[in-house]
Amino acid sequence: MAVDAQDLFRRWGYLQANLDPMGRLEPAPLDELDAVPEEHAARLRVFYCGPIGAEFMHIPDPKRRAWIAERMESEPGPVDPQAILQALANAEVFEQFVHKRYVGSKRYSLEGAAALIPLLHAALESAAQLGATTALIAMSHRGRLNVMAHIVGVPASHIFAGFEDVEARRFLGGGDVKYHLGATGTYTGASGKDVHIHLVSNPSHLEAVNPVAMGRVRARQERMGDDGRTRVLGITIHGDAAFAGQGIASETLNMMDLPGSRIGGTLHVIVNNLIGFTTEPRSLHSSRFSSDVTRRLSVPVFHVNGEAPEAVV
Repeated sequence: MAVDAQDLFRRWGYLQANLDPMGRLEPAPLDELDAVPEEHAARLRVFYCGPIGAEFMHIPDPKRRAWIAERMESEPGPVDPQAILQALANAEVFEQFVHKRYVGSKRYSLEGAAALIPLLHAALESAAQLGATTALIAMSHRGRLNVMAHIVGVPASHIFAGFEDVEARRFLGGGDVKYHLGATGTYTGASGKDVHIHLVSNPSHLEAVNPVAMGRVRARQERMGDDGRTRVLGITIHGDAAFAGQGIASETLNMMDLPGSRIGGTLHVIVNNLIGFTTEPRSLHSSRFSSDVTRRLSVPVFHVNGEAPEAVV
């Protein structure tokens, strides 16, 4: 029974994970999981039904499945809670300042999803330790200025200058241009290793940047030679509604393992506020999660409740 229970939770546990701090996404009723004896279920629910749900049992490679399961069922590694708290505070204060200082200005806030910033810190830190020297980030408007300030390293004064309508006529038609612009900087992690960051410019078609970023990563990798695949990382940040609703996202995913497009994998982050395009998920996409479009690929999906302290720390 223990082995069967383990497989059941590995496969279906994410459907009962605690993912929505607002309580709108109820755990799915699953007789298979509810029938598991308590002595087995209690431990497995900690791993697979908490604030992080792992969707990985569809991957055909047993070694990859075992690798993920081992890490899901192990004690978490050491973290620096103070650094995480500082990153969250920086992100929140940034948005609060913009909201109070530039009342009425069009903005695309990261409020409610500030956990994106410590997540990017962790990803870039790990990438640097594994030998990456460059990261290309593609994202739409939501939280873009926050990422520019706290990940790319663009001075806050430069960002705030975009909100200063010193001479109104100069800004006619300007709109939200500051949310489309790219940026370049250097990220220095806690280990002291540098990663050169390139935030790719993006038009209003939110997912249009995906294949552009993928091509730029591939070009840089080829110029670097044989070890280019390990030195350049692609990170793509999506909104939940755009990821599910814009076909270019699916088309780009389809190129993942084609010989002419392969870049060794991309970290995709879906910033899901469950109110995509002002509507709730039940009226937005036909599946439970906006990420379900990835199911045809041999990739894991991790669903994270970014408001749960145990998920962040």
